[in-house]
Amino acid sequence: MAERVSKQTAENKPEQTAENESAQTAGNLNVHKAANEPFTTSESEEGNESTEYVIKEFVAAVYQQKWYIGKVIKTDVDDIKIDLMEERKQLFRWPTRKDKLWVKKTDVLCTIAAPIATGKSNRMFQLENNTRVNIQNLYEQY
Repeated sequence: MAERVSKQTAENKPEQTAENESAQTAGNLNVHKAANEPFTTSESEEGNESTEYVIKEFVAAVYQQKWYIGKVIKTDVDDIKIDLMEERKQLFRWPTRKDKLWVKKTDVLCTIAAPIATGKSNRMFQLENNTRVNIQNLYEQY
């Protein structure tokens, strides 16, 4: 697929609260309280209200009413660029042609542990434990 760019309007960012500072964590899944509330990092405590993502970190994000997982490859003030994986049944794989997408940070549901290589060729990947269920629950709340 060709590179897609999300052109969604920016939403007002909520104020940081003590509630945001203690984000929920389920296993290796860093869960945001809501899709439009940032996960607090040390940088956001210093005045930057947006979430900070790390290059090569895996995230689950919403694009065109569907959630996807991928690796963060670039960050901006309000957006992140993700190298998306494609889903095949209950597994994921890297597509033949790179599928890179800019999304608003408010469209990121959570960060996740890197998917685990599986199968004879190690070209298919699976999510840890209940990660898929947790992502689906966050998507339904989105």
